Amino acid sequence: MNTNRRWLIVLLLALTLSACAPIVRPEQPDQTDAFVFKPGERIGQTMVANFAGMNGVEVYLAPKGAARGEISLHLREDAGADADLGVAALPVEQITAPGFYRFPLPIQRDSRQRYYYFEMRFEGEGALRVGRAPGNGYLDGSAYLEGTPADDAQLSFLLDYDPLRLGLGLAGESLTWGWYLLVAAFLFVLPGWVILAPYPGPPPTGGRGIPSPHTPATREKGTPLSEAQGAEAIPSPRTPLPKGEELAMRNSWVRV
Repeated sequence: MNTNRRWLIVLLLALTLSACAPIVRPEQPDQTDAFVFKPGERIGQTMVANFAGMNGVEVYLAPKGAARGEISLHLREDAGADADLGVAALPVEQITAPGFYRFPLPIQRDSRQRYYYFEMRFEGEGALRVGRAPGNGYLDGSAYLEGTPADDAQLSFLLDYDPLRLGLGLAGESLTWGWYLLVAAFLFVLPGWVILAPYPGPPPTGGRGIPSPHTPATREKGTPLSEAQGAEAIPSPRTPLPKGEELAMRNSWVRV
């Protein structure tokens, strides 16, 4: 019993830790060259977040000799905006090897398919390298140098997402598309099915709307057929007479 309880606790801890870890989306991970980043300069990138819950940006950085200071990253709605949606700082001394370094940001709950711009500023001494790639490496934005789009260049960066917000966003998107499919089925599939359904044709008739005498009449058990047919029943061409009246009529035809 104690063993099972321990495994349950370990499982709950693992799920909690995995839920806290951000989900990383490789937007533009390639690096074929690098910008030299010096103190006082500004390097940025426009981009589009594909999911809800963006909570961080990771940029490919590499040391270039001895450097110290701080790099600050500012998230904004676009390259022309002045207000910051979030700010993160990274000590330059932590950049000891080439790689992606994370700048944590406040969770952007409605970031799905939204346009953003992040800008890095270097305050300190020395220099760093910032990974870059050709312009066709990423189609939803461009690298910026000193607030101006760089010619045919993209930064090497990743986007981080909060797992809970990302999952809720995907669930809401699935419900929205399910509703669209339901409406489309009601508007297009159902009318088409009615139009293409086979037509049973008119009921069989004996001519001029009179039911055919060959069509069996529906009647309850013990009910004469003539009553079951009602007013629509076709009379017999010759109604039989009582035997005495028939003999009288025959005798009236004979003249002695």
